Amino acid sequence: MKYSDSKYSKRTRPNSQIKPEPSVGPKTPNSQNPTGSERRLTNQSCYAPTRAYLWPGLLALAIFTASGAQQLATPDLGFQFSKDKLGHFLVFGLLATAILRTPKLRDLRQRSLLMAELIASLYGGFDEVRQSFTPGRSVELADWLADTLGALVAVLVYARWHSYRRLLEWTARGGREATQT
Repeated sequence: MKYSDSKYSKRTRPNSQIKPEPSVGPKTPNSQNPTGSERRLTNQSCYAPTRAYLWPGLLALAIFTASGAQQLATPDLGFQFSKDKLGHFLVFGLLATAILRTPKLRDLRQRSLLMAELIASLYGGFDEVRQSFTPGRSVELADWLADTLGALVAVLVYARWHSYRRLLEWTARGGREATQT
């Protein structure tokens, strides 16, 4: 039965325009040594998106664990300013960069940059509030400002400095990782 209403009818192409499905036969010599575009497709396993969220999650867990400690050992780097603020700046900058490299925010649009910076900044605020429940630790607005500034600088550097971004995208197995557009 044919539907005369165009809403329900489907147009079909003549058989000459239908492309054959790729065969799934035995491996050919070319499939064992894939070309560049084939290599990019094979390196993206079903676990790749999950793996991309692993590093920001592990870093956030490390921050959570370290901020719950009563005493933190900090090395003497010989700087005139607070080592604590430098640590906050660098660690939350790294967190913002790791967040920015996740598949959802990797496009480097303004919204993605803002989201990565905002997530790192909010996590820094959460971390400061959580420290108030740890004996011997206190909440400092300056720490949260260092967290936020570190995240902001890291996001801007990652977005604007192409050679820095390429350095971070380096993979040991297959050369440079394919950039997603």
